[in-house]
Amino acid sequence: MKVLVANSLLLMICSSVSAQSGKPQKDTAKQSLEEVVITAQRKESLPLLVPYNVQKLNRQQLDDFNPRTTPESLMIVNGVFVQKTNQGGGSPFVRGLTGNQVLILVDGIRINNSTFRYGPNQYLNTIDAYTVNKIEVAKGTGSVQYGTDALGGMIQLLTKEPSFSTDKKNWIGKVIGKCMSGDMEKTARGELQFSDKKIAVQAGITYRNFGDLIGGDTTGKQTPSGYKELAADVKMKFLVNQKWQFILAHQTLQQQHVPVYHKIELENFAINEMDKQNRMLNYARLKGESAYKFFRQIELTTSWQQSTEGRRSQKNGSTTLRKEEDKINTLGFTVDVLSLVNKWWSANSGFEIYTDKVKSTREDINQSTKVAKQLRGLYPDNSTYKNY
Repeated sequence: MKVLVANSLLLMICSSVSAQSGKPQKDTAKQSLEEVVITAQRKESLPLLVPYNVQKLNRQQLDDFNPRTTPESLMIVNGVFVQKTNQGGGSPFVRGLTGNQVLILVDGIRINNSTFRYGPNQYLNTIDAYTVNKIEVAKGTGSVQYGTDALGGMIQLLTKEPSFSTDKKNWIGKVIGKCMSGDMEKTARGELQFSDKKIAVQAGITYRNFGDLIGGDTTGKQTPSGYKELAADVKMKFLVNQKWQFILAHQTLQQQHVPVYHKIELENFAINEMDKQNRMLNYARLKGESAYKFFRQIELTTSWQQSTEGRRSQKNGSTTLRKEEDKINTLGFTVDVLSLVNKWWSANSGFEIYTDKVKSTREDINQSTKVAKQLRGLYPDNSTYKNY
């Protein structure tokens, strides 16, 4: 509370100094409208020109709210409900739909794949909240721009961008620590940025240890609900010339022993957890401008993703431990073109291709005899899926 008061006093002092300086004040309302840009239409647009409901969260709002996880950051967005039946989950509902009917994008690349469940899932929680610079939620009409898996809407997460230096080489470092009482969370984040006139790099690593949740009143400690997480990210930008940029990015996140608490509490399971839960994204992007009005802006993106979902379950009184694992490799290629037909008419067009290769296994282990039985996984092993 003291910090909030101090900040308020500081703002009052700054306002007073500005008023006494005698300098003309800018029309900040008009200036802020010009600076706000969203990408929900596959191109940068002012919110007033987008013909449907788009809400956004910037980095400052995320820092102020300080959510524990990425799904929890959406709890402050009007019209978005986040279901969390376990601490390692968090499934957003947009226009009453969730799961594979809400499209999740990271830097314009779809995270949804062929194994996304129809109902609530945990996949949004595999995106490190500390790497996100802005979140956009487009409600209801995402399918026009992004396809049939955006029936409820589209959630775009734009990660932090390193910036080029205008004069000399710059190094910037940052360390973030967070600790909650009751051993409910221990978080450490380190970031390092390097910038030159033609090269900009940002790298970070995050370690998180979530303890069991402690509920109020008579709820008590919810055991087991804690888990550990390790994430890393690198983004490099190269200035080819004044109009073209080349970007390389890598993101990875690993979670271990993530309990599905409601299964243990309500469905007679002794063990039910995600182990391991991994997501990896690599992409290369070339974007720039040309002198031709029908190809004014061009963006080419190629990506490789790998997601791994391991599950361990055992019923109370049973001697069988079930181990399942689904590993999905996704290759993607996207072309986006912005055309300026005339001063009243602009159009964005292009195509995207995603192809999945699914590796799915299941093993039932008798804990008494230690005999393992190999069975069919949740999905046909070595199956493929294509999305155009």
